[in-house]
Amino acid sequence: IIGLMAQYNAEAQLIFSVSPVRHTKDGLVQNSLGKAHLITGLHAALNQVNKEPSAPKYFPAYELMMDQLRDYRFYKSDLIHPNDQGEEVVWDFFKDHWIDPELEAVLEQIQSIQQGLAHRPLNPDSQEHRNFVMQLKKRIQNLQRQYPHMTFD
Repeated sequence: IIGLMAQYNAEAQLIFSVSPVRHTKDGLVQNSLGKAHLITGLHAALNQVNKEPSAPKYFPAYELMMDQLRDYRFYKSDLIHPNDQGEEVVWDFFKDHWIDPELEAVLEQIQSIQQGLAHRPLNPDSQEHRNFVMQLKKRIQNLQRQYPHMTFD
């Protein structure tokens, strides 16, 4: 994975993480044991290649949910998956530690476009909706001119 990523973009920073979602199918003990093995193995592998600044890093999504956000108000009603508030806290932590502040405006544009793409009109045949779609396409094209690798499906 690391070699392929370097071929595509030598300046890309690869970040590994462990899912904060509990896998309860086999029981909580098996979940904890599996996560412990995964985290231990991942850190052992990262320590072997962690000599260069461009070496892959670890993002503690699992640890954030289990330790800092252990209060169930950060979970959906199934008590397994993070809710919107939990996701937002993890995302904010990620942004603060890994995303260049100069890209905040680009992230806001992407979020706005994603919301536009998710919008379901009451009247899809209206001129208002056609104008909305045209403006959305222009915004996507403008962003893709700056960042040709971006896709919006």
